[in-house]
Amino acid sequence: MNPADPASPDHLSKLAEQGFRGVRLSPGVDAGGDWIRGPLMPPLWKRAEQLKQPMVILTGITRMPDIGALIERHPDLTVVIDHMGDCPVDQPRSLRN
Repeated sequence: MNPADPASPDHLSKLAEQGFRGVRLSPGVDAGGDWIRGPLMPPLWKRAEQLKQPMVILTGITRMPDIGALIERHPDLTVVIDHMGDCPVDQPRSLRN
């Protein structure tokens, strides 16, 4: 999905009809990934939720607050955090932020 395309929800509906199963988004951890907070995400996540299309997110741990906010708004959507958000499990102090 193109996160900058306002028609992404409609594209998802068409792809789902063709047999596609799921969406993968990869917001960068720098300012270039701030689109995940933008106005185009709620409609896409809502459509994925309605179509029962899982959302797979590949990003770093610092984006989890943004992802968490979307998850809270779409409780019936299956969300997978790919690569565990590059979580530094060997550095537990860094997980506190």
